[in-house]
Amino acid sequence: MRKLSSLTPNPDDLTVVQAAEVAKVHPSTIRRWLNEGLEGYRWGRGGRVMIRPEALAKFLEKHQQL
Repeated sequence: MRKLSSLTPNPDDLTVVQAAEVAKVHPSTIRRWLNEGLEGYRWGRGGRVMIRPEALAKFLEKHQQL
């Protein structure tokens, strides 16, 4: 996961909780997916994890085919 603390995230980017709501899974599942290859980045002093909607869609599409 990349750290982009000096950049402002896109307003459409999702937090772990928001991504979980979109994917209809628990936030811990999103965190596991981040460890398994879902692209995300850390932003800000607290290191908040952010996920681009396109990255989530690509990950879900790829894993539905399995």
